[in-house]
Amino acid sequence: HAQAQRILSTVSEAIVLLGDSGAPVAGNNSFTQLFRAPPRPGEWDLEKILPEGVLPRALAALAGGTAYFDAEFALPAAGGARQTEMGAAPVIEGGRRAGTVLVFRDITRTRRLEQVRRDFVANVSHELRTPLSAIQAAAETLSAEFSGDDPRARFAASILGNTRRLSALVGNLLELARLERPDFIPRREAGDLAAALAGCVENFRPRFAARATALSFEAVPLAQGAV
Repeated sequence: HAQAQRILSTVSEAIVLLGDSGAPVAGNNSFTQLFRAPPRPGEWDLEKILPEGVLPRALAALAGGTAYFDAEFALPAAGGARQTEMGAAPVIEGGRRAGTVLVFRDITRTRRLEQVRRDFVANVSHELRTPLSAIQAAAETLSAEFSGDDPRARFAASILGNTRRLSALVGNLLELARLERPDFIPRREAGDLAAALAGCVENFRPRFAARATALSFEAVPLAQGAV
């Protein structure tokens, strides 16, 4: 027990070991600091220290055969809520469950950095839409002015094609930012998957041709009733 406690004290993550009765039997200082708990594990009432329902859900999931349970919750703190990640796994001895190990990690900084990244992607994408729209409009005007073997026609077509691809990329970045929002609700839309895949194949065809590699695509209709 003393050796286990020394090992736990060197780990930066907050760790609690529960006995087969579900009561804390060991833990480390990181847990005490993160949750402002009493110094001795025997004094920890986890159902009061942790947000309501988190521990019962974890224990019920593990009792039902789940190999690993994870949850995320916010802890009130003076400088603002601290986002905390919890993982729970059974301790197996002699083929039977002898306890549970709980691991907690403060992920506040990680979540803040993720939000900064999402905001950056969304803001940059919005800022790019205006100049890309102007370039595309100018390229469309040039394409209408030149035709045939005129080199300017090829240049205008190249500008227009690449601008459209950039606009599609910006649209994808905005969609990604939307997907990562906590309040995102998926919406279903009908679409032609074969046409979308065919377009992807055409975009990559020049790269394959440059490497003397053949690229082909064939859409095979599903059988009646197949999913």
